[in-house]
Amino acid sequence: MKYFTAFLLLFSSSLALAQLGTDAPWMQDLMLRKNGSQPTYQEIKAAGDDYWSVHDKDAKGSGYKPFMRWVNKSEAFVKT
Repeated sequence: MKYFTAFLLLFSSSLALAQLGTDAPWMQDLMLRKNGSQPTYQEIKAAGDDYWSVHDKDAKGSGYKPFMRWVNKSEAFVKT
């Protein structure tokens, strides 16, 4: 039981750390334009797509894969 609790705690904390941060390069300009208000899913996705159209997606540690994971995960929660 002790191992299960420890595993559950570590697993849930790793999920919390996998969120898209506002310090990501594609978010900098977007946050300045929004002037403190929360950007929408479409705005974040468009900013990321614009950023990755001119940057190397295949560079190690570029952040493209976490961005795409966030896009795919968040898409289910967006009202169309």
